[in-house]
Amino acid sequence: MDCAADAANGASHERDAAAAAAEVAAAAATNAAAASAAVAAAAAEAATSAAVAAAAAEAAAAAEQQQQQQQQRRRRQQHEQQQPPPPPELLQEHPERRVLVDEEIQVGGYQRNSM
Repeated sequence: MDCAADAANGASHERDAAAAAAEVAAAAATNAAAASAAVAAAAAEAATSAAVAAAAAEAAAAAEQQQQQQQQRRRRQQHEQQQPPPPPELLQEHPERRVLVDEEIQVGGYQRNSM
């Protein structure tokens, strides 16, 4: 009977060892899943940060472009204000040009043509 008791006792120890190993494996799997979730969360946060940075860069570029366009408009307006009106003799000699010259002034780009 002692042999049977020893065998049963040995089997019990093996079951306990297998159960302990299973618990360790389950804990390791839980830790791996938690680490994987943390990595996924960090990746999502990095993607969000990159999207925010890209949007900020796009907004800055749009603001820069708008500022450049405003400066170009101001320069064009200053240039137009500094342009002398067309000489009256040009308009008197060529009355059909009056409409064209007026249109050029309205569009914002009268440039004196030498004839």
